[in-house]
Amino acid sequence: MWGWSFVHEPTAHESCVSCPTTITTADGTHRALVTTPPRINTYHINTVSFIRLELEALGWRPARPGEQAAFAMWHEQRAFHAGNGASIRSRSQRKERRASWAMYPRDVLDQIDDKALLAQYVRTLGTADGMIPTTYLTVAEMDADPTDGGLFFLKLSSVDAALGVWCLDSKQAVAEAVELRSLPSGTFVIQREVAAPRLHDGRKCSVRGFVVVWGRTLWLWSEFLVKVHSAPYTLDSTAKAVHVESRGGSKGITALRGTELQTHAADLAEMRRLIKTTFSPWATTLEDSPAWACGQYALVGLDFLFDRNNRGFLIEANCSPCLIDTAAFTNGIKRELARAVCHTFINPKGATPTLLNADFVACT
Repeated sequence: MWGWSFVHEPTAHESCVSCPTTITTADGTHRALVTTPPRINTYHINTVSFIRLELEALGWRPARPGEQAAFAMWHEQRAFHAGNGASIRSRSQRKERRASWAMYPRDVLDQIDDKALLAQYVRTLGTADGMIPTTYLTVAEMDADPTDGGLFFLKLSSVDAALGVWCLDSKQAVAEAVELRSLPSGTFVIQREVAAPRLHDGRKCSVRGFVVVWGRTLWLWSEFLVKVHSAPYTLDSTAKAVHVESRGGSKGITALRGTELQTHAADLAEMRRLIKTTFSPWATTLEDSPAWACGQYALVGLDFLFDRNNRGFLIEANCSPCLIDTAAFTNGIKRELARAVCHTFINPKGATPTLLNADFVACT
């Protein structure tokens, strides 16, 4: 899980190429101006990453020790090593770094990253029906629904991937699982299975879409990752390999490109519809901190399921999407995502692009 942040502070001389390099003093002599060395096209990255290679392909270079960079990237769960060798561990310390660009604070993004908060938020929009699978916030809510039968998914609110998800075959099994784990309200959600999910070669599949939140606008990347489960689909089993496990890199998971599907254009339009309806209101409430001259942004991963009528459902949001990429398990898609983001959003060096790359579609 990666966090990205621009940290470019152009001086007057950096931002104006016509600035003079000398001044004339009162006695008529010339004296050279002392200017801040340009910091544009420099980066700090605290781990080996293909994003570094993309930036270098664009002519960027590593920032020298003590030099502030135009772009910085750090692992969300590790220390960020500043150019002077200092280790910045707390979020509050990171926020004290003066910057032109910054990722939205984690507590802001948690509004949609947390599954229970996301379900509550969608309910306030009055569009929960048909946007997300039928979702209950408590066992009592589930029991109050007279509809019975089918599979249920018990999900921990703040745990990503399959580690915090269990497939269960009855309301009683769900209630027992909640009691066994002593889960208080607000720490989990219960979702019904999407009826007749779309299959690929007889196996369930989920879609990971990537969205850049930029200037309170949501930009959906036109390519997406299709993750095909490892075991054939059946309602007679609650095994994770059948219904839950779809992490890239897991044994037996197949990764496809969205553009490989005949339904690519229709899927992209459906994802755009869901994003526009669900997240556009949220994006407009984001407040840019006065400390950031050019605003803030975020890269968000959104997971979807489609039924056999190609109707989409939003499953969850991940505000720190994993960007680890291997040809075997993610088909090189995340590497291309990094390239598209670098060329479209990062390379302009803090200036909002007037012509966005056709790879990104506005969800407005």
